[in-house]
Amino acid sequence: MRAMPFRTASDYSVKFTPPRLRVGDALIESGKPAPTWDYLTTSTVVGGVQVDATELLRSTALDDLSGISATMQVDCASTGFRETVALPVVQAADHEAALQLVIGPHTVADQIEISYGLVLDRELEPRPSMAPYRRGSRVFASTQSHRFILEGDAAGFPTEAFAFGPAGLPKGAPWHLRFHVDSLEDPFMGAVRLFINTEHQASEQLLSGAPGLHRSVLFHSVLEQLLVTAADHNQAADADDWSELLSANHTEGSVGAVLSSLTTTYLEMALPAAMAAVRTDRARVLTKLRESAGLLLGDAR
Repeated sequence: MRAMPFRTASDYSVKFTPPRLRVGDALIESGKPAPTWDYLTTSTVVGGVQVDATELLRSTALDDLSGISATMQVDCASTGFRETVALPVVQAADHEAALQLVIGPHTVADQIEISYGLVLDRELEPRPSMAPYRRGSRVFASTQSHRFILEGDAAGFPTEAFAFGPAGLPKGAPWHLRFHVDSLEDPFMGAVRLFINTEHQASEQLLSGAPGLHRSVLFHSVLEQLLVTAADHNQAADADDWSELLSANHTEGSVGAVLSSLTTTYLEMALPAAMAAVRTDRARVLTKLRESAGLLLGDAR
């Protein structure tokens, strides 16, 4: 247990309700998969808090509840999403009050983690009793976090399915990949989106996940665009700075880490060498990629 420079709330003074995830009409318990969730859906994390006012004031040595807020924070490591909702605890004194946070479409992936706490939301005068007085002080931090599995273990990266025509994309195209290389340390899951055109006759095969020629071509196309986009960004960026970034150790799940894994697996090259090869000998590198990715062999390797 970390020693705090001020008094904190006792475990008996606050009770947080295990959060649930509302997706459409479904209400999903934490730790359970969310089969009705997808990237186009707005979802809501629903939680609650109740405080014992007398015990909270006794344990913190505060005079009243007016400066304390209960918080519920939602984090998604895959996309870098973080949002917090706060509620004055005076609204939760001796009865449960709801905490809700809406998650919009295109913002999270893979899984989300929810954590609770109590914070001081204003500056107070310092007191000899060691009561908390600085705005932002964590009066209580729950040791328990709650996770919701959005995609399951078989998830690759964010895929959305919709009709291309009304969305302004070529209505005869089977898919569209969006990939932004702003920073190699950005979460990969937040930098890439694969869109499948439900108007295309191959959409069912592409979305099924079953091995076949359609998936083989899609897999190769995605790999090629990821590598070419990164290499072209490399060429447009400051050469020395980008070279140094390519050679760095990258955080697990980041754009740099995923690209490094792909170039090692499919090109048998470290990321800096692969990016240089894509720029200077692109035709040969892409031919190698067709071989290693098993293009047209009926399965994505």
